[in-house]
Amino acid sequence: MPGEERSQTETISITLTTDELLKKLSEFVPHRTGNWIEESVAREELLKEFLAQYENGTSKSVKCQNVLDIARKKQFLAPILSYNANILLTNVKTSGTLSTLIPIPLPRITSDTRLALTTSQVDVGPMTRTTFQIVRVSNEENEENNDGVVRYGEKVMVMWSCEELFSESWYLTSTPASPLLSPHTRLQSAYLSPRPSHLSHFELHHPSPDLRFEMIGEPIRTDTPVVLRHVHTGSYLSGEEKVVRSVYGVEREVGCERCKREGGEGEEGLWRVGVADE
Repeated sequence: MPGEERSQTETISITLTTDELLKKLSEFVPHRTGNWIEESVAREELLKEFLAQYENGTSKSVKCQNVLDIARKKQFLAPILSYNANILLTNVKTSGTLSTLIPIPLPRITSDTRLALTTSQVDVGPMTRTTFQIVRVSNEENEENNDGVVRYGEKVMVMWSCEELFSESWYLTSTPASPLLSPHTRLQSAYLSPRPSHLSHFELHHPSPDLRFEMIGEPIRTDTPVVLRHVHTGSYLSGEEKVVRSVYGVEREVGCERCKREGGEGEEGLWRVGVADE
């Protein structure tokens, strides 16, 4: 009768084919394909892809571990301090070894690429990221002493290299106070650059200002710390207490500053040169 609610159930015929119905269902609810839910099949494929990459060494985790293994690979030090020989530089204040903060993943190298420097919190010994070389800067003054002995007052560069990771050699560089400051201490930055320039020139000096002038030209003794003076700005390479956390652990920041006592003789500006035990 008019106005009465219909209690009968209407039947709607489904005209979709099986393929069309499955396509519509997949848009709203997961359905089974064989004995697997679609999401499980997709996850299984991802897992198979990861395992295949892991086995052939192309997965991100394997690449990261390879970089870490190379960075921590043991190196051999030179028996004496000389040019182009492997040495360690250990900061007197932090007791940490100057270390290259090799980024993971490795960056694409350009002229503006920089690698940060830290001092390790513990004595890690000679390894890829802690081994450096003193390189002579060619000029008339340095050519007077061509015996390979590193002397006080000579203009030098501090070089780091790792042929397994980079085709370039890297040079300790510092930029005058500018927006390029150390991220934590806000000091004049110190970093490694693949493009050496006048900003990569340093001088090794005796730690005592009273003896500094008269020691110029004398061979550097490894039982006495040195200061590394940045030629362009007159600042000194220094180890700071500010913490830097990375995949290599808890380490300390490195910068350049006019050390807390005039002349760079503050402990943060003193570095011990490490060579092989005799």
